[in-house]
Amino acid sequence: MHKKILPEKYGYPLLLTGTIDPRMNDDENRSIEKRVQQYENSLKRYICETQFNPIVFVENSEYPFDVLKFERMAEQHGKVFEFVKGTICKEQVKQHGKGYGDALLIYEGITKSKAFEDVDIFYKMTGRVFLKNSQAIIKTRDCHRNEFIAYDGMGWCMTYIFKSNKADYLRILGNVYTECDDRSLRDIEICFWLRLQKSNLDIGSFSTYPDIEGNMGETEKPYTRSQAERIARTLLIKTGVFTMNSKASRLFWRIYIKISKRNPYATND
Repeated sequence: MHKKILPEKYGYPLLLTGTIDPRMNDDENRSIEKRVQQYENSLKRYICETQFNPIVFVENSEYPFDVLKFERMAEQHGKVFEFVKGTICKEQVKQHGKGYGDALLIYEGITKSKAFEDVDIFYKMTGRVFLKNSQAIIKTRDCHRNEFIAYDGMGWCMTYIFKSNKADYLRILGNVYTECDDRSLRDIEICFWLRLQKSNLDIGSFSTYPDIEGNMGETEKPYTRSQAERIARTLLIKTGVFTMNSKASRLFWRIYIKISKRNPYATND
């Protein structure tokens, strides 16, 4: 039985998305043991080391995950942990790409969760990584209804971490998975950006750049490549470069595209 979650007490709800056994959603053969260890390590640290609460883990491979272990761990720390069973979507992922699966997981996580029924906002993180500077990230919780890191000049925004008002998300991004299609250059990051650009939502950004411990998918490239790079990006985030439709963003990306001669992935024209 899940306790009722009161926003004033549980102000930092966290949604973690995951696919423990990727063979259920694609045909790639990867080390399941390593992935289980990564997910469990991430969950343990979010429960024990951060202010996030409640913590909801939505997973879509039907792997026999030890839910009770983390429910007990959360209870010992005065928190709520909930596991939500996502939908296996092997054919859709094969046809449209992994972004389809992740976007569907987000939707199922926030609509199926009992712990999220009474929350106003939620933070989303990719499940196998850990946000080392979560304390700095959550400081701006009440500054804007939604917080995204947007690369307006390139036509995409981050989806491995964001904060959103739950009602806003369901209204604008709820079914965005129906548009995700990697083959037509409509990955999840681009689809999010296009919808957010057309919305009238209150969208800000974090006051610092995320410091992520963990690697990207199967490329194994670290999310945070160096502290020097993160410091540089934090300076840009503080000046508004990564805030959607800000003056600083328009100026920076105009100069960047002129110098780099790169073309954006998408535009809002």
